Amino acid sequence: MKLTVKTKIISGLVIILLIGIVSMLLVFSGLKDVERNVEKLARVHEPFILAAYEMEINMDSIGLLVLKYLNTRGDRYRKLATKDMRDFAEFHATYRKLIASDEERMLDARITKLYGEFEELGKTLMQRADEQETLFQMLSVHIEGIDDIINSKLQPDIFAVREVSKSKLDKAITSSKMEAEIAEVGFWVAIYRRLQNPDFISEIDEKIAYFAKALSDFESLDLTDKERPLARAVREIFERLRGEVHDVVALEGHLNRQRDRFIHLRLEMDNMLDDEIQPLARQHLTLPRQEAEAAAERSVAALRLLIPGYLVCALLIALFIIRSVIDPLNKLKAGTSAVGAGDLQHRINVRGTDEFSELAGQFNDMVSKLRATTVSKGALEESQRKLQATVADLRHEISEREQAQAEQVVLQAALRRSETMSVLGALVAGVAHEVRNPLFSISATVDTMDARFAGREELQPYSEVLRIEVDRLVKLMADLFEYGKPAASEMLPASIGEVISQAVQVCVSDAERAKVPIVPRIQPDIPLLRMDRSRLLQVFRNLLENAIQHSPEHSDVCISAQDTGDNQVTCSVADSGSGFRTEDLKSVFDPFFTRRRGGTGLGLSIVWRIVEDHGGSVRAANREQGGAIVTICLPNHFMPVKQGA
Repeated sequence: MKLTVKTKIISGLVIILLIGIVSMLLVFSGLKDVERNVEKLARVHEPFILAAYEMEINMDSIGLLVLKYLNTRGDRYRKLATKDMRDFAEFHATYRKLIASDEERMLDARITKLYGEFEELGKTLMQRADEQETLFQMLSVHIEGIDDIINSKLQPDIFAVREVSKSKLDKAITSSKMEAEIAEVGFWVAIYRRLQNPDFISEIDEKIAYFAKALSDFESLDLTDKERPLARAVREIFERLRGEVHDVVALEGHLNRQRDRFIHLRLEMDNMLDDEIQPLARQHLTLPRQEAEAAAERSVAALRLLIPGYLVCALLIALFIIRSVIDPLNKLKAGTSAVGAGDLQHRINVRGTDEFSELAGQFNDMVSKLRATTVSKGALEESQRKLQATVADLRHEISEREQAQAEQVVLQAALRRSETMSVLGALVAGVAHEVRNPLFSISATVDTMDARFAGREELQPYSEVLRIEVDRLVKLMADLFEYGKPAASEMLPASIGEVISQAVQVCVSDAERAKVPIVPRIQPDIPLLRMDRSRLLQVFRNLLENAIQHSPEHSDVCISAQDTGDNQVTCSVADSGSGFRTEDLKSVFDPFFTRRRGGTGLGLSIVWRIVEDHGGSVRAANREQGGAIVTICLPNHFMPVKQGA
């Protein structure tokens, strides 16, 4: 088989590709093992141990919140405990779904049983705490009821009798003792309710016994018909109060026993989760992690061998391919250089059967045929020089034609713009002429109205508006008339420096008000130019007014004029304002184009029209240091005479 360069390159690339595919398959296999174990961790074991930890957290939180509720009766603790019970149920359901071994099922059965009792006890404790709170409230109501009967009904009736007797004194002393003892009962009930100390129960019982004795003593006295019902009412409330105290004490005993059982269950479940469930879950988490780490280590070890091997194979194959191409190319290059130097005896040694060998054989045949001809090196060089000269002439001619075409396009555009502006100027002048006479009539009418109704102040604002608008229209008509004014048929020699100085004098008052000094820089020996002096004065006046309006305070407006020596005089007006917008530079000389509020958009159009009538050109640009500059070029071939000649 013929071993061509194409065959060598394709074979080398195929070998590199196969080695790369085998390497990637080995690495891919290892990464798949890692992926399977990581997925197992992420999908099963990590949620499993997370559920176990969350169960412990919620169980501990339930225990603390229930005990906190028993101490404070805060409703938010009950709500938080209820929420944690729901969360425990959710994580317990997740835990049960991921159980995989019998040992885990046994542990789950135990934790389910313990938590069921734990949750029921928590709800019962909070419910009985509410019942105890209700009993305390009833105790307080009954104590206040007894105190109210003694203080508001019984004692006022006793002291209503004015005569002093032993019976009255006994009743007063006994009722005061009853009032003091029931107050003591209320005091110790309140302390017990707040501190939940079982030692205070004996105090409450003792105070109740004291009150019972005082009540019995009072009932044994010689009571009036009005006092006996009050004593019976106190007795009835007292009997209910005594039963409620007994219920509170009994309920407190139940609460203490259930609280102890509740705490015991929490500790038992906590120990079970810490010592049995979570360690088992961590064991299940360790094995897939170890398998994933082992698979990752195998993949890394394979990469350590495959990458250097792949690079070595690729480098050897690349060197073989490069050598198969570079060596023949160098020989062909050396042969070409030798023949180009005139050595027609040079031959290339042909080896192999690839395309370079065929090319070398063809090169040798070509040199042999070239040597057989009579064409000399000098003739070849002469032909090459002539060909190069011909090519250079053609390139120069093409360049000149392209330049001429570009200049023609520019001239055609300028001609079209001049024709358009001339037609527009004639139209604008006609409109200005037609509007001027009615405008003068309106102005005269306004003057007449001012003279006729000068004493009527209510008409003054309307008159001022009319005057302002008429003045604005007069200014607009003047600009329109100036724009449409035809070029002067005769132009007289005049000094451009004098025209600029006169424009500066006209604008100096505006410059002083704006705090913008005008700096003239006029070359002293500029030749006289043929011009329409008044219209050229209008040009520099418009440019100076624009520059002053757009300049910040205490910045200079510079107007300059100089003879550039190429049959033209260049004048410029520069300011330090914000300059032109880049997108507006192509339109600043168009009629009615303006960015200034209240402007007519004819100032620069009039400048362009007058300069064009003088055979010159005008362009607008932005300065590098900031601000705008307008440059005017006027021809000086009309009057090549120096000033003062």
